Amino acid sequence: TLVRFLVQTNKADTAMEQVEAALKASPGNASVLEMKARIQLARRDWDGAVATAKAVAQAAPKHPLGQYLEGLAQQGKGDHAAAVALFEQAMERAPKAVEPLTALVQTLLIAKKPDQALARLDKVIAAQPESALAWNLKGEVLLSQKKSAEAEAALKKAVELAPKSAVAYRNLAIADLLSGDAEGAVQAFREGVDATGGQAALRFQLASLYEQLGRYDEAIGEHEAMLKASPDSLAVANNLAMLLVSYRTDAASLNRARELAAKLEGSDNAAFLDTLGWVQYRKGELDPALANLKKALEKEPGSAIMHYHLGMAYHAKGDAARAKEHLQKAVAGDSRFVGVEEAKATLAKLK
Repeated sequence: TLVRFLVQTNKADTAMEQVEAALKASPGNASVLEMKARIQLARRDWDGAVATAKAVAQAAPKHPLGQYLEGLAQQGKGDHAAAVALFEQAMERAPKAVEPLTALVQTLLIAKKPDQALARLDKVIAAQPESALAWNLKGEVLLSQKKSAEAEAALKKAVELAPKSAVAYRNLAIADLLSGDAEGAVQAFREGVDATGGQAALRFQLASLYEQLGRYDEAIGEHEAMLKASPDSLAVANNLAMLLVSYRTDAASLNRARELAAKLEGSDNAAFLDTLGWVQYRKGELDPALANLKKALEKEPGSAIMHYHLGMAYHAKGDAARAKEHLQKAVAGDSRFVGVEEAKATLAKLK
């Protein structure tokens, strides 16, 4: 538990010290060796990970973990043939395991061998026709080849076999989008949200699609539902506040956005600072808006939308020179963001 915590908090060196200490006390402990291998993989110490993975295989010879971990290390080294062979060995030990099959397919795609990946998946499906994983992976490979109709058929089978699998619904929506069926994608996401009890990632992707389609009220509605499910989520509060000030102008919506943005005060996150500042700008609180928008841009100096926001705040303050400077940077190149037309129009007036 301590090692996992240290890894999650980006203290890999300290985590490795704990692992080495544990191995001194219990040299053949497969679980501790696994932790060591995973730390080495995260640090891209491929040779070290190979050696440790072999030790895992020796400690647990009937378990697929050693071969799987060594396969990941060989994949990292770029030896795709060796990685594939190791993942195959792992699958021999655990034919229904998720990780080896997923890694095998991924390796074949990295090696630009999608046909081999499909052939291997068809072999798995023949042996395990009820494997939602294999059907979903087949759909993903077909999507990578832009074969949306075939991918959709495979993904519908995956959904049928695993009706609560969020990833299958997401991929099905992607297949619909590739074929130009935006409404089909909305339906796939909607069905996925309902089937999974409002899985957050699916709901967010549905909201994003609604926004892209110009269905702003529905995008806002999905974020309201997410906030109800996770009232302490700053990310959801941030996104909802930005949607409200971007697509609504009524007082109630602006007040709601300001209420949400208050949760972001004191944050060190550039996106949160930008949202807070933009909401303050829209509410006429120009001095705090400028302060927060400048902080956000300092953290993300290449952000076109942040230059736009800061430029508009300077414009509202009557500082034409700084407004022009930032708006020019906002519209440089092929910038696309909500408000780009306003940025161009305001810049034209300043010129």
